[in-house]
Amino acid sequence: MTATQGRQHFLFLDGLRGVAALAVVLLHWFDGLGYRVFGASILAVDFFFMLSGFVVAYAYKDRLRQGYPVGRFLIARVIRLYPLILAGVVAGIVRLVGAAYAAGAPLFDGQLVKEAILTLLMIPSDLKAGASFFPLNIALWSLHFEFIAYLAFGLLLHRIRDVFLLLPICAAAIGAAAWSVAYFGPGADGTSFLDLENYGYFYGLSRVAFSFMVGVLLFGMKERGIFQLSVPAPVAIIALVGLFAAPVEWLPSWIAMAALGLVFPAIIAGGSRVNLAPKPERLARFFGDLSYPLYALHTPVIWMLNGVAKAKGFRLGGSLMANGLIVIPVTIFLTYAVFRLWDLPVRKLLKQQFLRSPQPKPDFANLASETGAVPAE
Repeated sequence: MTATQGRQHFLFLDGLRGVAALAVVLLHWFDGLGYRVFGASILAVDFFFMLSGFVVAYAYKDRLRQGYPVGRFLIARVIRLYPLILAGVVAGIVRLVGAAYAAGAPLFDGQLVKEAILTLLMIPSDLKAGASFFPLNIALWSLHFEFIAYLAFGLLLHRIRDVFLLLPICAAAIGAAAWSVAYFGPGADGTSFLDLENYGYFYGLSRVAFSFMVGVLLFGMKERGIFQLSVPAPVAIIALVGLFAAPVEWLPSWIAMAALGLVFPAIIAGGSRVNLAPKPERLARFFGDLSYPLYALHTPVIWMLNGVAKAKGFRLGGSLMANGLIVIPVTIFLTYAVFRLWDLPVRKLLKQQFLRSPQPKPDFANLASETGAVPAE
């Protein structure tokens, strides 16, 4: 694996996105059992946002400046995200209806219908902590902020010179730093004025604003040859996994901010120059393809699998923890199957209907992954 110059599909970054998605799965798995390992994987979302800014700028900044319609850009983003959002809503409904059936409770109520409609519209039902934004499928909270970032990029950010991004980045960094204190520092006990419950939506906006704009800036610097790093692929992988695997208690807030401001930018800048050999390339493609469906669907799928295991009294080796040796691989298999059998064909159909061009255009969608959590076309 060597560094390379020039424009390319960032396959190594695709692979890292898949690693980050798997870290989020492990976060929710261990957290659900009361363990703190992989607690720092909350930072994977910030990595997604930063990677999103980088590759969206790569794929669309010049095109938008040259007159590519903003509406078309936004439609493309909706098509890319919504098939799996819909699948996530359906999975969330199935999970709740199944739980109600097992408990002998009413299967449907007005609250469930309300949550389904709000989630499909990407409107949070609660503006407090992130997990409360979309109760049907808690992982979708970050996609709400992803859409806000796309709107900002399409309307404004692509027009701004890189040097002028520094001021809003610094402003957003204040909010991101406050979140890091609330989550990793003194505010984590819920007694601080930085309380996550009271300022959850503000923190979400701050995190996406900071990380997404840093990603856009990173691409601009790469384009000008200002920030050229060569990070060996194993070093990037080990750094990312080591950071994500840490329990929250091991990471003071200043290390979390160092990850956002130094480690992630270095990994993305260096990773964008990594050229993979054929076998690692295939693995990176798989992880890239897996990343978005795994991230978007893992919570309801794991909830359902765990519910079945508990109902049947199944414990691998007598341990709920060991059930993960079955639940997590099955989750990977099911979410990848949804990607192949639902997401790909539906997006193909929607693109034919809404993004058909009167004349051939360069396939920019295949040049780069276009969102942090979403793989390349």
